Amino acid sequence: MIYVRRNPALIPERVLKVAERAQAALEALPPEERVAFIKKKSHVWTGFKKYLAKMSYGKCWYSESHDPQSFFDVDHFRPKAEAQRVEGGLKDDGYPWLAFDWDNFRYSAGRSNRLSTDEDTDLTVGKGSWFPLCPGSPVADWGNRDTISERPILLDPTNPHDMRLLLVGALGSIEPSATCVGTNRERVAKSAMYYGLNLPLLT
Repeated sequence: MIYVRRNPALIPERVLKVAERAQAALEALPPEERVAFIKKKSHVWTGFKKYLAKMSYGKCWYSESHDPQSFFDVDHFRPKAEAQRVEGGLKDDGYPWLAFDWDNFRYSAGRSNRLSTDEDTDLTVGKGSWFPLCPGSPVADWGNRDTISERPILLDPTNPHDMRLLLVGALGSIEPSATCVGTNRERVAKSAMYYGLNLPLLT
């Protein structure tokens, strides 16, 4: 997992305009109609896929895998329709206002994005709708969209400060860096687990 520098110049204006129109329509809908509308508009974010791929030379932004036999997704870093904050806990509405915001898109290999079972450990890996926050973090919502103040557990490949928290160990596993302390150590461990970064075929 390394820092991905996003380049908006790679995205055609027509693709951005489609997202803008979808966002305007979403803003006008009552709350009970938003999720269904978002699900019908998956072509909006998939339209960004090849341009996001160019920003990482075709590699997954989470795992750095470059597998031509795998399906790649456009992941919503902040989940668009529901967010799981704690294991076994209730899900909330997530971040529907970010469904069409390309700043929230991450080019992801299926194993990092979709829930699956690790054959060696029987653990569930994949980000899915998982988006926990650090203890005491504020939570953004439709009425208060201040995501800047949130403190996510999962590391973000578009955040260079997050990327300084981890290193690749001698055996290829993702580990905390020497300067990574406190809650950040948990962030590295959880990110490695949910993104599937330490699966045997990836290390």
